[in-house]
Amino acid sequence: MRLYIFSLLSVFVFSQCATPTVDESTTLRIDITEGTNIAAHQSANGDVVFDLQGTLWIRPAHDEIATAITDPKWDARQPQWSPDGQQIVYQAYRDFNWHIYLWDRATQSSTQLTTGRYDHREPCWSSDGQQIYYSSDRAGTYDIWMMDRYTGRIAAITDDIGNEYAPHVLNQQLCYVSDSPDRYDLMLHDLTTGQKKSIYQSSAPLYGPTLLSDSTLSTVEIEDLSSSLLLISTSDASITTLSAMTEDVFPFRAQMIDEDIIAYTADGQIRHRDIQSGQYSYIPWQATIEILRDDYVRKEYDFDNDNAQPAKGIHCPKISPNGRHISYIALGDLWIHDLQTGENQRITHDLAIQLMPNWSPNSETVYFASDHGGHTALWSYELSSSLLTSITEISGMPSGIAVNKAGTQVALSFALGPRRGRLLTVDLAKQEITQISRDFPFSISSPSWSGDDEHLLLSILQPYSTLYREGINRIISVNISSGAVKNQAQPRHQSFGGRANDGPVISYDGQHMAYISQGLLWYTQIDQGLQPIGQAIQLTDHLSDVPSWTRKGQLLYMATDQLHILDIESRESKAISLGLSYRPELPTDTVVIHAGTVITMESDEPLIDQDIVIIGHRIHAIESHQEDRPSTIFIDASEQYVMPGLIDMHAHQGSDLGEVLGRKWLAWGVTSTRDPATYPYDAQNRKEAQQAGDLLHPRIFYTGSPIDGNRVYYNGTYAQHSIDQVNRELQRAKALDYDMIKTYVRLPDSVQQMVVDYAHELGVPVSSHELYPAAAYGVDGVEHIMGTSRRGYTPKMSQTYQTYADVIDIISETGMHFTPTVNIYGSYGVTLSRHPELLSDETLLAQEADWSIAYAKSMMDQAIDNEVAVEIFNRELSMVKRLNENGAHIIAGTDSPILPYGFGLYTELLSYEEGGLSPMETLRTATINAAVALNTQDHMGTISRGKLADILILDEDPLQSIYHLKSIDKILLNGHLINKSDLLTHP
Repeated sequence: MRLYIFSLLSVFVFSQCATPTVDESTTLRIDITEGTNIAAHQSANGDVVFDLQGTLWIRPAHDEIATAITDPKWDARQPQWSPDGQQIVYQAYRDFNWHIYLWDRATQSSTQLTTGRYDHREPCWSSDGQQIYYSSDRAGTYDIWMMDRYTGRIAAITDDIGNEYAPHVLNQQLCYVSDSPDRYDLMLHDLTTGQKKSIYQSSAPLYGPTLLSDSTLSTVEIEDLSSSLLLISTSDASITTLSAMTEDVFPFRAQMIDEDIIAYTADGQIRHRDIQSGQYSYIPWQATIEILRDDYVRKEYDFDNDNAQPAKGIHCPKISPNGRHISYIALGDLWIHDLQTGENQRITHDLAIQLMPNWSPNSETVYFASDHGGHTALWSYELSSSLLTSITEISGMPSGIAVNKAGTQVALSFALGPRRGRLLTVDLAKQEITQISRDFPFSISSPSWSGDDEHLLLSILQPYSTLYREGINRIISVNISSGAVKNQAQPRHQSFGGRANDGPVISYDGQHMAYISQGLLWYTQIDQGLQPIGQAIQLTDHLSDVPSWTRKGQLLYMATDQLHILDIESRESKAISLGLSYRPELPTDTVVIHAGTVITMESDEPLIDQDIVIIGHRIHAIESHQEDRPSTIFIDASEQYVMPGLIDMHAHQGSDLGEVLGRKWLAWGVTSTRDPATYPYDAQNRKEAQQAGDLLHPRIFYTGSPIDGNRVYYNGTYAQHSIDQVNRELQRAKALDYDMIKTYVRLPDSVQQMVVDYAHELGVPVSSHELYPAAAYGVDGVEHIMGTSRRGYTPKMSQTYQTYADVIDIISETGMHFTPTVNIYGSYGVTLSRHPELLSDETLLAQEADWSIAYAKSMMDQAIDNEVAVEIFNRELSMVKRLNENGAHIIAGTDSPILPYGFGLYTELLSYEEGGLSPMETLRTATINAAVALNTQDHMGTISRGKLADILILDEDPLQSIYHLKSIDKILLNGHLINKSDLLTHP
């Protein structure tokens, strides 16, 4: 690898959007000779086309220097030369969907062959070059389709129940993979007769089938850490493993070069292997990528301001049926706003979590969820008597609450992770809980009652296929008596809301439905079967959320960052100002810590026998110990170790996790968190509650819903249908003053660049799962060693958990922040298997539910004496170690709630040490490195004068072993002293 650096004040050559004003930019040119998950194909004259990090390159037959033929932002993949060597067919992701493109050698340009909202992938040529075969999900599953190159006619070749994909054609034979719940079949389909048969079956995934001759085909089979290139006879299904046992074969088509030589990609290379001798050679290549990094001005934080601040975190507002009051959550508590007097009444005021208030039909009672007293329950508040009543305990915080029109039942929806939703009703008279229907296969939105109280309307995910998980949010109705589910009619590609508290909501007369789609508020008439009647009407042209009805046909909704009330009949809308404010709580005490050892993180060597003097919430001095130094609070840590608080840089949070969440974090030493995807109004609510002292929780840095494409997966994510909608989301980021912006996997690179430009103008970073060309136009961070990818494989790590020089060089040389989250890929179990006593730890047992402990034990049991699990661990941590040795900016994160909050970060850091990082290098990933990524290095990340007093006091030395991090005795959060023992029980 060779690196060239130039300074300039210009825009990146591939940019299609205006770049922000910056002080200075740096262009890097990186020579790459090794690629991760590359696919290649050789023409008859020896020219090789291959994809490297989403760009197609041609390496001429007699020259190692490759030339790019596609724009990096196209995400071009899996190329194949035409039989005459004059054209290349490939898939690319330019406009929110995968489509098939054709590059022409004569014109040096590409033509798009498929269009629309379906995905089209894995193209290949017929032997005569007249047809192109590809896989597509346009029929509800993946099937093999054919396009006539000259007439444009398309036709489905397969239509089975399962998915058929990865086609390859030779003469009149078609091979492809067909999946079923318990196996993968390698199919051979005679295009002349229509007959088809299964040639090979496997419980392991099969990739890249290729007809090498009329009698032989190949496929890549990947199981555990074995990636094998198989040769299979089409006549007797005999199998020969062509690749070496240690080879990392990439999951793409092989190619017959002549009768003895087969070409394929493996170990970062393009290889030729002699079938007879088994010997291989490789085709050397060099591709030079260009990367621009702009030095934009970062957002500054004022942690010293204790003046009154406007409360922006207005969460789940609902208007009363009579239109007189608005209930909402702010500063962690339930409030009621009187629209006539303008007064705000705080109904609850404690450290408990309140959520999802909604009104009785007579406007006299607010029902809500709370974990007051340490148990989650459905509560009610009576306006006339000011009486708060616990109705019945419920298992966890609901994602939505709705009261039926008769006022006799409350429906509760639960998002049990993205893959499960639950719907309950509570009979208010009997206080009985009934589950409606079985658990849903995906999380569901807040429910809404039909006019006759016999059905509930809600939204749920509908994937486009079972091969990939993304889809749209569609509306369904559920019969509360039978549990029967019925789809509501809707346009094929239209997505409704984010499966959150954003509708659909049925009017009190039962004749209309309001909902959010494309980020806007809509409504339509519905019939008795809850089906739409006539044309849906768009009510807003600005970002809209959380609609609720009055009996008189008015809708309350959130317009970016301000509540509005809209009259359906007149279309008049007025803004509602709640006028709510809060004051950040700053301590005034003088605290002196007599520290035996201070791990400052500024130096590898600790300080010995020091006094840390804290005035208010900042460190005033660090000096040699002096007896009787004046203080309000004195802490004798003369036999202990003092270090900065930890920062978890990737953890998804929410009020639905309850009051215990903050105590979990703090008990494991986490004093700051970054949430890279969450519901923004709730996050702002919790952030302001924490600042005001109304929520015991680490500092919160957050972004809102990830900006994704027109297909989504997670609840709380909005399908983006247009650039205008993306711009509206960016306006919300500005209005709520996000700390970062997260883009997700279905967002095209050209749109992601637009997001980056806007975010950098705001002074905030952007992070994503994407590596390149994200690095080229300024994305600040990359999440996960692997991570979900729109491609079906990740460009960061192979299917056998190996990474090559392209990934290492791009991350290391660009200075991107990298959050590995290794524990969610199996390292959690291996780490626990080496320290089984951790599952008996007092802190873990006191704070985690039984199911969480059971999950950790199952992960540990699976890893014990499991050589594959240990090798995966070694390969994952090898990537982290290589990046660290190359100067990459590694920051620690967990992707909780996949792992327990707090404990997950502890085990993540333990994994880094187990994988070869020193304790100091490991601690930096969760202290100063993380602070730099947040642009708070002047305030946190080290123990030094002027820094915020986010401090841990431990009984054992973490520089001897990260294991000792569990010995936390006391925590200082913003200067407030907290004993760890106090965090183990409900306050």
